Amino acid sequence: MLKKFLIIAGLIATSNAFAQADKFSGFSIGFNTGFESSRSVSTSTTDSTTIGVGATNTPFDINFAYVMPLSSNTTIGLGATYDLSSPSIFKDSEFTANDDITTDGKLNDHYSIYIEPGYTFNDTTLGYFKLGYHSGKIKIETLSNSVTGTGYGFGMRQLIDKNIYLNVGVEKITYKSTTFSDFGSAIQLTQTLATVGIGYKF
Repeated sequence: MLKKFLIIAGLIATSNAFAQADKFSGFSIGFNTGFESSRSVSTSTTDSTTIGVGATNTPFDINFAYVMPLSSNTTIGLGATYDLSSPSIFKDSEFTANDDITTDGKLNDHYSIYIEPGYTFNDTTLGYFKLGYHSGKIKIETLSNSVTGTGYGFGMRQLIDKNIYLNVGVEKITYKSTTFSDFGSAIQLTQTLATVGIGYKF
C-alpha cells in the first residue's frame, strides 16, 4: 500500500511540475521598449587611427516566440524580433573631422533570431538566458552596409493571467566590422539593451 501511495504521489508531483512549466508554453507575440546604448568604433583605413562614437535611443520592437517545456520546470524558447525603429548609432557632430558626414548614423532593418533556455521559479515567473543572431544595415548618408552579429543576455517573464505577461530583459550585441570606403572608415558596432514589454500567449 505504501509503495502504491508513493508512486501515485510521485506521479501527481511530476504532473504538477510539468503543469508549472506548461503555463509558459505555446506561441506568443509581444512588444518591447526601453533603453538602448550604441557604441561605434571607427577605424581609418588609411592610417588606422580610431575614434569611438555613440548614441542612446528608445527602441521599439515586436517579438514572436514559441516556448515548450523540457522537464519539470525547464523550458526552451525559439523566437524572432524586428526593430520597428531606426535607432541612431552615432551623431554626425562626433565626426567633425569628416565633412562628408552630415547626418546621424542609423541601424535600419534590424532583426534577430534567438534561442532562449528558461527556468520556472513558480506558476507565474520564468527566468531565461538568451543567445541570438542579429542582422541589420548601417546607414551613413546615402550608403548602407549590411552587418551581422551575436547577442547574449538574460531576463524574466511574469504572467499576469494565463495569457498576458510582462517581460524585462538585458542584452549585449556585438556586430562584425564593416568598411565604408567612401568615408575611409571601418565601423564596428556594439549595443546594450535594457527592455520592458508586454505580450500575449496563445
